[in-house]
Amino acid sequence: MAAPSDFTMDNISGKFSMNKSISDSCDEMWKLQGSSWMARKAAGFAGVTFLFDRHTDSTNVENLDITPIITGGIKAPRDLRVLDFSEKPMENALTGPYFVRTRKVRLSQEKDGEDEFLGKGKCEVQKKERWLEDAVIHARIESTKNGWTLDEASYGLLFEL
Repeated sequence: MAAPSDFTMDNISGKFSMNKSISDSCDEMWKLQGSSWMARKAAGFAGVTFLFDRHTDSTNVENLDITPIITGGIKAPRDLRVLDFSEKPMENALTGPYFVRTRKVRLSQEKDGEDEFLGKGKCEVQKKERWLEDAVIHARIESTKNGWTLDEASYGLLFEL
C-alpha cells in the first residue's frame, strides 16, 4: 500500500504496523543493548503497531509522540520525541535507562562529514536511491547503563521495492 500523496514527514501523524516479512530481526541489536534472552524472544514474537502524533508545542518546537501497541492490544510506554536534538533522559523495560536526542533532518542540507552516521553507510545509499522525500527523523540514543550508542534514521518515506 502506498502512502497518500499528501502524507509527508511534516505531517507524519497516523497508525503504522511493522511488516516483519520485510524487516530484519532486532534480536542481535537487543542482545548488544543488554536485553535478557526472555525479553528478546518475547519482543521478537510480538507484532507491533505504532501510533504517531506529530505536533508543535507551545515554544514552536516539533514533537513526535510514538505509542507502540503490542500484539493483544498491550500499550507499551509512549516515546516522546522533541525534535530539537536536545538530550532527554528516558527508560524502558527492554533496554534500561538512556538519553535520546532527536531531530528532523533534510538530507540535502547535510554536509559530508558533518554527521558521521548520516554521511555514510546505509543512510547514504538511501539518500541517493530510496528515500522518497528529503526529510528523515534522526535519533541518537545513548545507554547510561550498558555503554552502547544507537543512531537511527528510521522514520522516513521510502520507495516501495
